[in-house]
Amino acid sequence: MWKVLTPAMEDYVRRINMDGYQREWPPLPAQSQPSHRGVINEAAFLAFSNVAALSREEAGGKLREAVEAGFVDAQRYIYGDLVEELGFKPTKSELREGLALSIRLLNFFESRHGNKKIVISPQFQGSGIISSCRGDIYVEGAGILYEIKGGDRSFRSVDVRQLSVYAALNFGANGPVIKKLGLLNPRRGTFVVSDVDDFAMEISGQSASSLFQIMIECFSGSFVSD
Repeated sequence: MWKVLTPAMEDYVRRINMDGYQREWPPLPAQSQPSHRGVINEAAFLAFSNVAALSREEAGGKLREAVEAGFVDAQRYIYGDLVEELGFKPTKSELREGLALSIRLLNFFESRHGNKKIVISPQFQGSGIISSCRGDIYVEGAGILYEIKGGDRSFRSVDVRQLSVYAALNFGANGPVIKKLGLLNPRRGTFVVSDVDDFAMEISGQSASSLFQIMIECFSGSFVSD
């Protein structure tokens, strides 16, 4: 499906990684083990989620505790039944790393969208072979759907596909208006936000409504391939 519907996706990803992104912060130095970074990223997002609705003063007072709790919940989520075997006690540097990432998330959404309500983990109704799922952050008013990527890597096609699926499911269910799609990497300090029609045109040569309608039809017809 992707190669047929979005023949220019790789070109889009290449462009945003070369000169299409904006830089919010310098890259965050990592002192953690690479195998622990998935947990650290998830813990930071969970901590941010738990304090995002509080005032800045309240959030600051509770954030460190939220990060510590986030490590526990993140490992349960990622490791599941193997948490006792694979789980680990975060080092002080890993806790600091998680705290720094969560602070960056708080600062970004306060500075960029301070007067807008943010919805954490917005849910999207499934369609056909695609089950219901949750995105990362939707900014009401601005109509921006963000996907957070905390890996020490550039943006990838899989990230763009993920945003495309969420936007298509939202379109098919007549959900909240999505005007823009964004990718944010607090670890690397970069983000990109694209108007949804420009995004669709760049990756597929079609309008957003046309692309998302065809995607919904593919989901319902059980036609999905790499």
